[in-house]
Amino acid sequence: MLKGTARWVPKLLSKEQKRERVRVSKELLSRYKAEEDFLDRIVTGDETWFHYYESESKTQSKQWKRCDELVPIKTIAAIDDLGFEFFPHPPYSPDLAPSDYWLFGEMKRPLRGKRFEDFKQLEYEIKQ
Repeated sequence: MLKGTARWVPKLLSKEQKRERVRVSKELLSRYKAEEDFLDRIVTGDETWFHYYESESKTQSKQWKRCDELVPIKTIAAIDDLGFEFFPHPPYSPDLAPSDYWLFGEMKRPLRGKRFEDFKQLEYEIKQ
């Protein structure tokens, strides 16, 4: 295991992980070739939390979380109800999801140690 970008990732992909990456890549390439507007219809996304106070270290920000929270289940159901399609995402593929490994950290770095009284202040600072 290697520690990179504050996340543990396997040093070497297994044969199965490599096969899955190839399979997913071929599937997406096939869709790209078959559907003229394929890239125009892709919405990619991820999520992160922004707090009114972003602690300077991870130790300061530890908190308990209820294990019975059903947020992912509700989100998946809503996405399904709206008729969106999920694309497969192979494991350990930071090159396919840069928000996981770069974007959110860069967005949060300037907020560390700052306190915000309300959403408007937080939103303003994020957009700077």
